[in-house]
This record gives sequence, structure tokens and C-alpha cells, in this order.
Amino acid sequence: VAGLLLCFFGGTFVALIAAFEAFRTMGGEKLLEHWNYCVQQARVVQGASAKDDTVDEDKDGIADVDQITAEELTQRKLKVAMVAIAEPQQLQMAVGALWSACLAVLGTLKLQ
Repeated sequence: VAGLLLCFFGGTFVALIAAFEAFRTMGGEKLLEHWNYCVQQARVVQGASAKDDTVDEDKDGIADVDQITAEELTQRKLKVAMVAIAEPQQLQMAVGALWSACLAVLGTLKLQ
């Protein structure tokens, strides 16, 4: 894959190699593992949010999410998301690793 990319980058192949190495060094080895964990947690939050959409606590026949303001809905959905994630420290580490790998690439390309 890297060889194919080098063909299309022309004279900037040195920058591509440096960016690839920076990404690999700063967490690229575990990229797939971290990405899959983030996707898994997003699915958990999506399921919890869908379940929350059907809640009718005041028993008036209209879902509660359809009766609140946008600000209240945002707060409610953030609370649902925070409660749905079982291991927030692991999610924070996964997102941080992905972010640091991307920043390493950006920093390398900026210096080149």
C-alpha cells in the first residue's frame, strides 16, 4: 500500500515516509484495536440513545424527547451517553492514542 502511495506522491515521497513513520511510532500499531473499541462504544451509545427516545415518563403518550427543548435534549443525550459507556478510561485512552497519532503526522508534515 505504501509503495502505491509513493507512486502518486511524486517528489514528496520523503514526507510520506516521515509521516508514516511518525504515525507508526505514535500509536499506529494499535490503530485498528483503538478504532474498533471507539466504534463499539459508539454503537453502545447509539443503542442507549434509541432506547431513551422511546421513554415516556409522564405517561401522556408522547416521548419525552419530543417535548423538551434542544438544550435539554442535548443535556439528556450527553447524560445517556456517559451512563452507557462502561469503561470511560479505556475510551479516553483509545481516543487519545488516535489523536496523538494524527497529531504526529500533522506535525511531521508541517516540518517537512
